[in-house]
Amino acid sequence: AGVLTAVAAALPALVRRPVRGSDAVAEVYGRGLPGTCDESRPVRCLNRLYSQAMLVAELLRGRSAAWAAEAGARLEPALDAVPGPDSSSGGHCGSEGGSLKRSEASGLAEWIRLGLVKSPQRSVEKALVCYEGDVSRVVDMCRVRLVVDGLAAALAAVSAVAADGGVQIVRVKNSLRSQHRPALTAGFRGVVLNVC
Repeated sequence: AGVLTAVAAALPALVRRPVRGSDAVAEVYGRGLPGTCDESRPVRCLNRLYSQAMLVAELLRGRSAAWAAEAGARLEPALDAVPGPDSSSGGHCGSEGGSLKRSEASGLAEWIRLGLVKSPQRSVEKALVCYEGDVSRVVDMCRVRLVVDGLAAALAAVSAVAADGGVQIVRVKNSLRSQHRPALTAGFRGVVLNVC
């Protein structure tokens, strides 16, 4: 418990500015690069959101590989990547035995399979259930999953992200803190960072 408390206490110091709530992430998303986000014209089209996500996914892939190498972590597909050849894949990829052939896949399907881009099904669900159909409020379209062995490595991974001058941490979900109730997450413990 003492180590968990130490890791949880160190996280806020790594964030360069105050962490905002989930609704505020959309307000600051894109401010890391001046002139790239017109807040008066939010993206309300799911197709356009995915076009932008494809560009960001390539950048995130490179940065996350550097973070993983620095922290001794490994990259793994996100948990909700598009599944194999069953009907739940929604026809987004031509798959065979659960693996996607690059020649058969559109770029988007490949990124989704790798877990780098949120699946369209999940984006639609999130927009409808959580945001009353407002696609512009769907965040974390691109994601990576760094898996570490131990708390020291978790802190090293968060430190690597925080030290990267090209990204800014705008939100932290920390289930390592002592106040977290693991029954709510089926025992899962981790740190989720939203960056822009």
